[in-house]
Formats: sequence, structure tokens, C-alpha cells
Amino acid sequence: MDKYTDIETAKRLELVSSAKIDTALKHSSLLGTLNHTLTIGGFRLLRATLLQPPCVLKDIETRQQCVEEVVNNPTLFRAFQVSTLN
Repeated sequence: MDKYTDIETAKRLELVSSAKIDTALKHSSLLGTLNHTLTIGGFRLLRATLLQPPCVLKDIETRQQCVEEVVNNPTLFRAFQVSTLN
């Protein structure tokens, strides 16, 4: 299975940019809607993840467990956020 999203599919799904030329809205693509990152590194990682999503079940499950841990522990989330911004 191909791990990368081809350019035409990314355009049609509006993953990183809107198909409408006159639309300059921040939330006109999936990336714009999901982007709450505070660093350029976070933005690049999010963009890469949308264009090259994990395809291995174990990788997907590991990410889900990590997200669940952070969502269920706001203190951990805040500590992680503070440590990455410094």
C-alpha cells in the first residue's frame, strides 16, 4: 500500500489548501481547520502527517494511545506544551 498521498488526491480533498482560488480563509482546508500548533515544527509535523498518514495498524494504535493519554491528563498536556515552547 502506498504511504504517500498523491498530489491530485491532496488537492481534491483540500488537505493543505483550498481548491477555490479566491478563498484565503484560514480554515478553508483540513490543515487550516486542524492547525492549532504554536511552532513551525508542529505545523510541519501536522502537514506531513496529513500528506503521509501512518498505514501500519500498530503505529496508528500507538498514536491513538498517546492522544488518549494527553486528552485524559490536562496537566500532562500543559507540561508538554510548556516544555516544547521553551
